[in-house]
Amino acid sequence: MAECEGLYTVGCRERKLASKFTAADLQVISENLLSIDEAPDAEIPLRAAVTKTTGGQGYVKCMCLSGCSSGRCSCSRKRVLCNSRCHPGKSCNNI
Repeated sequence: MAECEGLYTVGCRERKLASKFTAADLQVISENLLSIDEAPDAEIPLRAAVTKTTGGQGYVKCMCLSGCSSGRCSCSRKRVLCNSRCHPGKSCNNI
């Protein structure tokens, strides 16, 4: 963690977080998890870092145009059924 003008830069294994934080946003812990020098210099948005670490919310959408019958459908490959976010108004063989 590095400080500049009262704002702190926080790093994670992926990169340094693009957002800056005030002292009120952070909680002091006794253990040293990762030094700022160990985090790569490139920045990553907070939401992208969390998604990369946790795997996101777990929903998949395929955006297929041909009925989800080929092996190119990401829903079929992951063995999940297509949902209303995938391709509204299009026919689907994976429902």
